[in-house]
Amino acid sequence: MPFFFPNELIPYCPKCGEEMNLWGRPWNFLEGEEYRASWQRAVDSIYNNKEDMQTVNTLNNGAIPELPADAIIEVNSVITKDGPKPIAVGKLPSAVKGIILQMENFEELVVQAAITGSYHDAS
Repeated sequence: MPFFFPNELIPYCPKCGEEMNLWGRPWNFLEGEEYRASWQRAVDSIYNNKEDMQTVNTLNNGAIPELPADAIIEVNSVITKDGPKPIAVGKLPSAVKGIILQMENFEELVVQAAITGSYHDAS
């Protein structure tokens, strides 16, 4: 049976106002029982306010201080009826900081290009 998130639980992009449901992938995002079970676990946790920990894609909200608060990160989060609450991981180690900041910048350019439809915005 399909489950739909209540409107008040769906996050919206602070930049463009569009719906962001990256953290709630549909069960068929990647086929297979592991992915289906993961999706069902997240939905159950939100619906029943289980406050358990899962690794999900969510807004940074300060979990990684070097990244913008509105960056989407994959991080351990406490799953509540209000959505995921990312667990702070602290400052990035120097060995990975550069590549993560570079990737975040690249992803921001791709999103901008997708929004504007401009090839040049991605370069």
